[in-house]
Amino acid sequence: MSTFRALLVFIAIIFLAGSFTAFAEGIDTGSRSFSGAFVTTEQTAVFVTFAASFFDSGGDAVPVATAISVSNPLVWDPMSPILDLSGYDTEGTVEVYLWDQAAGDMISYETSDDSVGNGLDPDGILAAGGTWTFLLSDLLVAAGWTQDFTGFGWIVANFDGVAASHTVVVTGVGFSQAFHGTPAVGQGFSGIAGLPVSVP
Repeated sequence: MSTFRALLVFIAIIFLAGSFTAFAEGIDTGSRSFSGAFVTTEQTAVFVTFAASFFDSGGDAVPVATAISVSNPLVWDPMSPILDLSGYDTEGTVEVYLWDQAAGDMISYETSDDSVGNGLDPDGILAAGGTWTFLLSDLLVAAGWTQDFTGFGWIVANFDGVAASHTVVVTGVGFSQAFHGTPAVGQGFSGIAGLPVSVP
């Protein structure tokens, strides 16, 4: 019995020693709360892993298309003691940066007063709680790109939290696949949603 007690005491001492070392080194577990930070990055981003759009010779979109939705989850709930968004940028424009793998070119687009899709205010601002939806083909045309596109990209929000999803649809065979923009809400190390963008 005394051997068992000695073993338990030894395990407890090792556990405590390891814990003190971890706290002393300031190990970041990646957990955050909405009210845990008041410093704003002013931009957050999510990654679109795959997007495609094909055009016929007339410039119209055909069988493969990608639909994208960008959400602003920064809605303040006055009844919630957890969600305190004071000090955060809770709305702004959205920038899209796409990389076409075949051509090796980058296509960029920022929302404004004549943006494609639905869900933005008249100035191209995505309000807190809002969702901007658009077809990739419409955005490509608005950005001056009328070639086929196969690639990936970043959606950068000019506010402190963003979420997105993208759905690739192949109409000829009745196939569709939906993906989360990464990191999705609840993933990653950001205090809110998306990755904070740091400009050196």
